Amino acid sequence: MINEDVRYHADWLRLAAADLADGQATLPRSFDSAYGNGRRVSVSSLTEAVKQVEWPLLREALREAGFHALSSRPDAATVFLARAWTSVASDLAQASVNFARAADLTAALTDAQMRAPDTAPEVEEQVRAGVDHLLADAHSAVDHAIETMRSTAYALTSGHPLPAPATAEDLASATGLQQDPNAARRAAALTRSTTAPAATPDPQHPAPAAPEAPPSSARGRR
Repeated sequence: MINEDVRYHADWLRLAAADLADGQATLPRSFDSAYGNGRRVSVSSLTEAVKQVEWPLLREALREAGFHALSSRPDAATVFLARAWTSVASDLAQASVNFARAADLTAALTDAQMRAPDTAPEVEEQVRAGVDHLLADAHSAVDHAIETMRSTAYALTSGHPLPAPATAEDLASATGLQQDPNAARRAAALTRSTTAPAATPDPQHPAPAAPEAPPSSARGRR
């Protein structure tokens, strides 16, 4: 039976995803869609897009990520929710940055149109390409946030085991870090030592005593 608290968080994720998807339909997707009257580009729709992404969902995602990450009684669902909301917050923050950069470019173009109208058409083409690229990246980040929320809600309520936590190899691969070759050799040696039959000790060369394992740390409980 699914825990009612888990079901509540899954329902909230679905609702947040639906709200974000509805709001995304009003966000500008191209340079042309950000045009104002005449031939001047208006930055108002782009700055509004920044506010729409940041408030309230980005702040809510950060709050939820912190709430679950700092839980005094973490379980698999709590850890899973912390990772999901952190991912959503990261995506929305990136979308906000891209919308803000697009607004900055359009504002610079407006300035160029006023100060140097003869060169404005050439500048406009460069700005058009830049803004289109930034808006495409922004919408891609929003799409990923929506998919993360929906897939997390499904995982919590599907009755299937939650995805396993990331391993050190997964994290190294995701961040582009290369594993220390000495660490890899030590891990391989440890694997062999745990699977190979124990060797007969040499009485003239006794094996060194194994180091004591450090005491396991206990998590505080609220």
